[in-house]
Amino acid sequence: MENSSEIAGIVGSLLTLLIALSDKVVLKKLKKAQAISSETAIEFPKLNPIFRQRLKRLVRQGDIERDSSERYWINEEQRKANRRKRLRRLAIILPLILVFLLSIFLIF
Repeated sequence: MENSSEIAGIVGSLLTLLIALSDKVVLKKLKKAQAISSETAIEFPKLNPIFRQRLKRLVRQGDIERDSSERYWINEEQRKANRRKRLRRLAIILPLILVFLLSIFLIF
């Protein structure tokens, strides 16, 4: 049983890493093309299914904008706002996790 939970943890970590890297690849392509407005937007003609899904999610979050002709650009203001939200959540969650781990350590 212990081995299967370790494997599940490793798989979960790898998926998290894959998601983060996929987002970075999509954003890097937009930054490299300087796609920061509808005038400088670019197309993504060939993306594998993982990158296509991450692109859709970034559009839903508002980090990336899309026009009617399937051209994309970075919405820097929304991206910064979303980053601030994520950092605020992390600032709340991380101390709670540390307290939890410390209490477990002190109990045992």
